[in-house]
Amino acid sequence: MVGWNYITRWSDRQKWIGTFMICKPAAAIVSSVGSAMSEATGRPMQRHLVYAQNQRAWWLIFLSGTQTLSALYSTDFTNWNTPTGSPFTLANTHNSLGRSLSCSYDNLASTDVLHAHIFESNGQLVHSRYTLGSTWSRTNAEANVVASTASGSNFVNCPTICLDSNAKPWYAGSGVGGNSCAGSSATNADSGTSWTAGFNGASVIFNAGPYCSSSAVFNAGSGNVLAITDNASSSFTATRLKWNVGSGSTFGAAANVGSSAFIHDHETNAWGACRRTSSDIHAVALTGDSIAPSFSNNTGNVYTHYRYNGSTFDDSGDTFPAVNYGLFSGIFLESDGTNVWAFLFDDQKQLQYTKWTSGSGWSAMSPLGPPRTNQPQYLTGSYGNGDIGLVWTEANGGNFDIYGATLGTICADVPVVPNPGIFTEHRKRFSSLPHRLTAGWAHVPHTANRLPANPPTVATPLRGVSARFTQADDGG
Repeated sequence: MVGWNYITRWSDRQKWIGTFMICKPAAAIVSSVGSAMSEATGRPMQRHLVYAQNQRAWWLIFLSGTQTLSALYSTDFTNWNTPTGSPFTLANTHNSLGRSLSCSYDNLASTDVLHAHIFESNGQLVHSRYTLGSTWSRTNAEANVVASTASGSNFVNCPTICLDSNAKPWYAGSGVGGNSCAGSSATNADSGTSWTAGFNGASVIFNAGPYCSSSAVFNAGSGNVLAITDNASSSFTATRLKWNVGSGSTFGAAANVGSSAFIHDHETNAWGACRRTSSDIHAVALTGDSIAPSFSNNTGNVYTHYRYNGSTFDDSGDTFPAVNYGLFSGIFLESDGTNVWAFLFDDQKQLQYTKWTSGSGWSAMSPLGPPRTNQPQYLTGSYGNGDIGLVWTEANGGNFDIYGATLGTICADVPVVPNPGIFTEHRKRFSSLPHRLTAGWAHVPHTANRLPANPPTVATPLRGVSARFTQADDGG
């Protein structure tokens, strides 16, 4: 969506019509999650935020204390509740790294089911299963996925998981079996009413000696999955992405994502991916820098958009808008099954987003709220009920907080009946300057070129939300 929309007044009907999207502005969800929790919300593809379709509630899953897993849920993304059962005590202490936790949600047999992978401090990668509701139930306690994982100064285990089209869990993770990235499937599918734990032996996804730092795995249909990983040997040495298809319980041969390597090596949180359909999986990576004469691993504004079509994973040809990347922001991609949205924090700490539409490509970047005061990082989220929920981690003195916001994806034309006889101007196009409407729609005289600082309100106010006017042609 580009710019802020026309507000149109039809003088013969005495109505204003605005095309709008509603969002919830950024607010703290968890305060002081831990002094070592700089990555509390994990990588973009690790899904610490999910939407429970049956409960119609957002769920935030996060590591807490030194040996607990906690959750909060909200039906409105404003008021957050602690479910009965939270927190759960883990079998072993965790390492206070949010990127050691990955979650996958599915609606199975009308049951909200969550699978979780955790890399614990004893070097074990474990898997557990939960059902979501006012009570958070752990139906399958932690069980080892593999006998051992690697260790070392460059080793960062950042697991990701998904359920395939048969509801069978799959995982991908660095260092599994001593490989750069490996994974496998569970031995049993999840019926929704129950799941029998167990995983097949690890299969190599990509291996080049050192260990990758980020991965993703997606349902690719017909019981198959698509795994994506970086090729990094440390936190700042990703030079390209790799992909591999898993079938049965094993992966095939790894291949390069895209036609060429990155212009510069990048920090390994600077890419993201999402599934639009089983044969259309998108990825965006920070690949270069056209501003700084010498790249310093913490900036860049050149991105490449890739698409997997079921057989190849190449550059899409659609230009991703330039914006200076904020260090450790992450690039979060999400889809409603038709369109794709991308979110990131820029180098001014401002949350930006763009929308991809088939046949049109990416829109210009748009801000979602003002710049943050504290450093935001590790952005992730989820789609649910017409909204995209977003969460991220912010530094707060010697501790860290988890913040969240939402973006509405559904636009609507809403007529508003004005106070009689106030304005008689014809329709007027406004500038692209943002304006937050916290009380209602504004009447604006024809001499205005932007929304006023204190707009008058009409009809039923939209309290406590933001209204985003979006670009559209009203014919005037």
